[in-house]
Amino acid sequence: MRSTAAWPHLVFQSRGQRADGDYDGALQSLEVVARNIARPRGAQPDRAHQFLKRQYAAAVETLKQVCAVDPEDVQMHYTLMLCYRA
Repeated sequence: MRSTAAWPHLVFQSRGQRADGDYDGALQSLEVVARNIARPRGAQPDRAHQFLKRQYAAAVETLKQVCAVDPEDVQMHYTLMLCYRA
């Protein structure tokens, strides 16, 4: 990805992929964002949906990154709770 303007498109694309059950595709889209944009606040919480694939340890690590950016993110805390409960 050469333009930083393209990352919002990839985030929304990943949300559509996730809604369709294409978790691998959604994570791939978000990985592109994560590699090319320094701390994209909008993409990190979505990457934590690794827990839908039962990749709890990976999701917890992603959520820790989200916490470093925004420690008051309610969705991050809720998803973290789901990971620990699982």
